Amino acid sequence: MKRISAFILVALAMIVAGCNKGDDGAPVANSSRDVRFSADINRFVVKATDTAFENGDEIGIFAGAPLVKSNVKATVSGTAVVVDPADPIKWLVDQTDPVAFAAYYPYRSEVSNAAAMDFDVSMEQSSAEAYAAADLMVANATGNPPANAEDPAVVNLNFKHVLSKIVVKIDNQLASAVSKVELTALSTYAQFNLNDGGAVVDGSIGAQMPYINALKCDDEGTKNVFQLLTVPQTAQPQIKVTAEDGTVYLYSLASAFTFAKGKKYTAEIAITEETVAGAVSFTLQVTDWEDADENPPSAARRPSSSRTSGALSARSWAPTGTGISS
Repeated sequence: MKRISAFILVALAMIVAGCNKGDDGAPVANSSRDVRFSADINRFVVKATDTAFENGDEIGIFAGAPLVKSNVKATVSGTAVVVDPADPIKWLVDQTDPVAFAAYYPYRSEVSNAAAMDFDVSMEQSSAEAYAAADLMVANATGNPPANAEDPAVVNLNFKHVLSKIVVKIDNQLASAVSKVELTALSTYAQFNLNDGGAVVDGSIGAQMPYINALKCDDEGTKNVFQLLTVPQTAQPQIKVTAEDGTVYLYSLASAFTFAKGKKYTAEIAITEETVAGAVSFTLQVTDWEDADENPPSAARRPSSSRTSGALSARSWAPTGTGISS
């Protein structure tokens, strides 16, 4: 009996091993063929500060049929992506059909529906960590199963920004430095479709917030630079600049303006001793999110996130009492 049992165990082991290999000896079973991923940001990788992922950044991955995986947590390591071993993503046995993948950053455990993901940005973005946590990026890719054991068949997740970035550059000619910059009357919540490149499903689910406190970046010469993130929306925000002596300069938009995903809006303001608070005109440049025009935070290196590239166009903002076109 012992000999028969031993023979049966050996036979079963051989059967299991055979199930894990194809005709050419390449492993094909779920237990041996992990889907491998790499991550970059608009094909721009391995750049310091906030223009590339940093080791330890966490993303969420959704896999379509026939794999069907929901919000699997993965960690970026260099340009590679390490999937949570407790929830692996593996090719099916003898699979030949391609799979659609959707991924997003930063990872949130409560996300369950890739087609309608609620996302909120913090009102307080004055720290590098808070700014990073607000920087929603989305990637879509189609992956084909590897043809053989030597073929890594890496699925590249090319992330793009889906929020709107607002940059305020202040040529401060006052004796008192600028202490903070806030934008008011902006919504901080929206719903995104990760399967469609982060398209906005519902941009009206969030109420307008009292303010969004911007992140202080490195100065550009004599200019103080602040930046913040907001969900794409049509709004009529105000820019509130507070000097260290307590003086407040408020800039009002004449009419509603549409902020689009993946765009950067730059306002340049000059403040002098003759400036009258609330009566300063300024212009706004609209560009795609550019890698080469980033302002790293001055207080701390942000833990993650980055930028995309694109062409330039121009529009203008104006203070209350003047016309505007959007």
